[in-house]
Amino acid sequence: MPTLSVVIPFYNEPSLAPLFERLEGVSRTLKQQGLDLEIILVDDGSDSEHTWAEVKAFKGRRKSVKAVRLARNFGAFHAMKTGFGLAGGDCVAPLSADLQDPPELLLEMAQKWQAGHKFVIAVRQGRDDALNTRLFAGLYYQFIRRLAIRDFPSAGYDVALMDKQLLPYILQSSVMLNFRLLAYWLGFTPEVIYYQRAKREAGESHWGLGKRINLFVSSIMGFSIWPARFVLYNGLLLSALGLAAAIWQVVSGGALLLALAVLALGFVVTALGLIAEYLWRIYAQVSQLPEVVIDEVL
Repeated sequence: MPTLSVVIPFYNEPSLAPLFERLEGVSRTLKQQGLDLEIILVDDGSDSEHTWAEVKAFKGRRKSVKAVRLARNFGAFHAMKTGFGLAGGDCVAPLSADLQDPPELLLEMAQKWQAGHKFVIAVRQGRDDALNTRLFAGLYYQFIRRLAIRDFPSAGYDVALMDKQLLPYILQSSVMLNFRLLAYWLGFTPEVIYYQRAKREAGESHWGLGKRINLFVSSIMGFSIWPARFVLYNGLLLSALGLAAAIWQVVSGGALLLALAVLALGFVVTALGLIAEYLWRIYAQVSQLPEVVIDEVL
């Protein structure tokens, strides 16, 4: 029987019991659709032993569960890729542990895959999140559409079901790449379903401002030439302004050249920062440091 592998990373979730209960229901329904469900849980370095104990208990009840514990918090995308590497199914889907994206989405997505679609995404029609989260998400996806992937869903997506044919490209990707953008960038025409993102009922989001800014920078630099083009075009503009200012200085004796020098200095510092960002990404790729460190496997 074909198998759907669902990969669920988690970090300091207060309780996984409601998730496990709903996954059991999804598994039973998938059986009726002619699919087995493989569950892969990745503990992304949680501080508490409670959730790992819950995982062990769930593994005791369901032997087919695979569980991995990372040595520290490496980040959700790295944890997902770890789970993808363990997936043995004919298709695979990442799923958040907080139940904001309902596990029942997998049922309709699996039907689309059974109908022949290799890439199925669940796009949010709305989201019951805090205002700052919604504002950041709106700006983030607008920049992605304008600078990187023009037909990317305007509301983004978190849940995707991918045929196993896509997995090698995900697993071989750079450690710095956002796999959701990469999966879309590969070119497989996505089959889209829509849903309302639920409010988080327990715990709190670990996506603080710093992580969001890092996601934005990594996404743009990983899939767009525009950061480098921005520096190039502004450099050309400043060169033209410098020439005009030099002529003005000779003709009028004004202080425009000093003001332009200050502007140019700020631009040079920005350009050096951008170059450093690219160099760090190159270093991270060629240094061959492990993307994650696995502490325990069940």
